Amino acid sequence: MNNTIKIIIATIAILLIGGAIYAIKYYDPKAPKYSKEVNTSVSDWKTYTNTKLGFEIKYPNDWKVDENTGGLDTSISIYKTNNLTGDNDAFVNRIHIDIDSSCDSSGWTISGDEIYDSFNTLNVCLDSSKSLHAELFALNDDYKTIEDLIISTFRLTSPTNTEQNRVSTSDWKSYRNKDYGVEINYPSKVSWGIYYVDGEDWFAVDNSKQAGYVDRLSVGFGTPSSKSGGLIWGLEVINKNNFDQEKYIKVIGSQFTDRQEKRENILIGSTTALLVTVTTEINKDWVSKLVIVENGDKVYLMGNGASNQEKDFQQFYKSIKFTN
Repeated sequence: MNNTIKIIIATIAILLIGGAIYAIKYYDPKAPKYSKEVNTSVSDWKTYTNTKLGFEIKYPNDWKVDENTGGLDTSISIYKTNNLTGDNDAFVNRIHIDIDSSCDSSGWTISGDEIYDSFNTLNVCLDSSKSLHAELFALNDDYKTIEDLIISTFRLTSPTNTEQNRVSTSDWKSYRNKDYGVEINYPSKVSWGIYYVDGEDWFAVDNSKQAGYVDRLSVGFGTPSSKSGGLIWGLEVINKNNFDQEKYIKVIGSQFTDRQEKRENILIGSTTALLVTVTTEINKDWVSKLVIVENGDKVYLMGNGASNQEKDFQQFYKSIKFTN
């Protein structure tokens, strides 16, 4: 072997060894892996600012933002539409940001879907109090990368829970039933941006006798215009021996093929209760919440009638008192 070939082989060996050392030194297994098609620069992205919740976040120019500002509940969706169908409501990738009592930041998971084979989901806590959180949906790794980038631009601009966002209950009414040992407060009037609710006086109606219930209380709360639809909120009291919790919950949202259910334990005073939230992508404004709490030999159930007014409904169910 002549000297020239020996020099070439030695040079190649040095380069290979040097490259391996560099790769080992600077390799980060946690670093996101981007495809060539994904642009990782956010400098030219748009910025969404929410002064009510006190945050801002950047998003790509070809994505859209929908804001739900109905009543006292505010949430936003940042999404990219389905280019195949051209349907603006068919979100193929989405980030939904809202206020909740808790959230899970355990990482991306794969879920099944009727339309697509699978999609990736992730819940992310966005502030230290865990009241503001984002729910991410992505079809593939590229969109997971984009959504991770979007979330990385999230920034709080003011406290989430400000005095002006709290619900005033000073003018609320009270419903009492001595036989079932329960008392609960409900609004006098509200302004939710809903024509059959706004500005009308609320009242409580005991539907137990009309429904033919025996040893069961059923009370509806709402306005005259909402009476034909079954009023708005509800309170039921059932004997434990007559209550099938799983059967009761399963009926909620059963009309939707993509029914999604979430359960979490909450506190009402010092009493533990179960909060069940049922949602659907078919109608994003339909959000059913049911609170189940036991006291003595009875089960107390409070429902929001699928009206997504989180703060008012929270004040409603947290006001319950057991008087027996």
